[in-house]
Amino acid sequence: MAWNRYRRGVAHAEQDDRNEARLDEVKIRLDFRLKKRVFNAVKKFTRDYRTAKRFLRTLVSGIDKANKTLAFGSWRQYNHGETIFKFEEEQSQMVAEMGEMAKVDGEVAKTLKRKQDRCARIQKVHSTMCQKTLQKWVMRIGGQSIEHAFKNWKQTVADLKHREGLLISLRK
Repeated sequence: MAWNRYRRGVAHAEQDDRNEARLDEVKIRLDFRLKKRVFNAVKKFTRDYRTAKRFLRTLVSGIDKANKTLAFGSWRQYNHGETIFKFEEEQSQMVAEMGEMAKVDGEVAKTLKRKQDRCARIQKVHSTMCQKTLQKWVMRIGGQSIEHAFKNWKQTVADLKHREGLLISLRK
């Protein structure tokens, strides 16, 4: 009997160890299932969130498109008026600047005319001086060469007469 009690106690302890091992396995399986459910829930939430976001974007962009068109039309009308105002302002400013430039241009034109007249006078004086210098140079050079040529001609004529005289005296 004591043996049977002992055997029952040992069997009971072994059964407890087996039950604990099975309990650990069940806990591991349940943890894995829980993790799988959480993961699938997160995946579903992400998928649903993206779908909702896409539909919302489509809805908002449709509404935005109408609002943008209206806002852009209003802006264009306002901007058109403002652009005309700026254009008129710039145009009047440019006319004023052109008036000032015309005055300055008139003064510059007068100064330019005076300077051109002065340059023409100076050029005429230089041209006249150059012409006179060239004439004098040509007269000196040309005069000397004409005088030299005339002397050579006289000498040649004298030589020809002398030769002719020699030829005549040799014939006689």
